[in-house]
Amino acid sequence: MWISSIVEYLHYLSLMLCFGALVLEAFTLKQELSLSEAWKIVIADAVYGISATTILITGILRVLYFGKGTDYYLNNPIFYAKVGIT
Repeated sequence: MWISSIVEYLHYLSLMLCFGALVLEAFTLKQELSLSEAWKIVIADAVYGISATTILITGILRVLYFGKGTDYYLNNPIFYAKVGIT
């Protein structure tokens, strides 16, 4: 039971981090960047990559082991829409 909760928490936390990193990049990008702004973008991009990988791994774990089962997810068109959006 604890593992399921931890995987679910990591999945949602990674979604929030991913969104936050993209928002930070969007507000920081401009024609001429200072060195500190460039480093902010590099760090935000690294956070985005790590969180996107975590979303993928925890999502697969939730479908296969900790969610409602593969029959539920693979026969649900909303599941495919959510995967297609991300």
